[in-house]
Amino acid sequence: MYEDIHGQGHGEHLRGEAVTKVPLLIKFPKSSEYSKYVGNDIQTITSSVDIFPTLLEFFHLPSDVERPGKSLLSIIRNEIEPDRVVYSETGIWFSDKGDHFFQKQRIPYPNILQLHQVVAEEDFQIMITDKTYQETIAFAKHRSVQNSHYKLIYIPTRKGVIFELYDRNKDPLNQTNIYPFGSVGIGLRNQLFSLVKQWENASEAGDYLLPGTLRNSDL
Repeated sequence: MYEDIHGQGHGEHLRGEAVTKVPLLIKFPKSSEYSKYVGNDIQTITSSVDIFPTLLEFFHLPSDVERPGKSLLSIIRNEIEPDRVVYSETGIWFSDKGDHFFQKQRIPYPNILQLHQVVAEEDFQIMITDKTYQETIAFAKHRSVQNSHYKLIYIPTRKGVIFELYDRNKDPLNQTNIYPFGSVGIGLRNQLFSLVKQWENASEAGDYLLPGTLRNSDL
């Protein structure tokens, strides 16, 4: 969770392969038709949002609501899948202290310990109740899309948006930004914006993404 001196918590930034790789093991019942695929190592790019549609297909349950993600059962069956683009985003900043590279690329707001409240009316959940900070947190998120070859990172700052593009195979630590070169970055940028607009009802303001909750409010 503490990736390589990169931060004080998981989800502080999106640079480097370790940040977005989450192990997933699937164990099927012996009676399942999929039990014969025990030991298969899936190399295709996947996402945590794939778990829900995978369970729906496995249990033959219908779904009338469109959701992100896709079932992994076809991949487990060794069927050929086209290269995918999957989405990631940062969470709430754990800390606003330190001299890490990502601290210099942030729209600042107080750390989680200063913002959270224990809300008795919501079953004593830990929540951030201040609407202004809720909106700032949503606006300030770093976002990314990646396929089997490249990762694009969207970084909003007070001085503008930074786009970083990395070759995941040649540069797994994401140290050389190749966004200014070629058209790959522009294509992934368009895919990122399309996904965020679809699932967050977001809009564009120049290079910035405005989540739906911000359309009629001020930061």
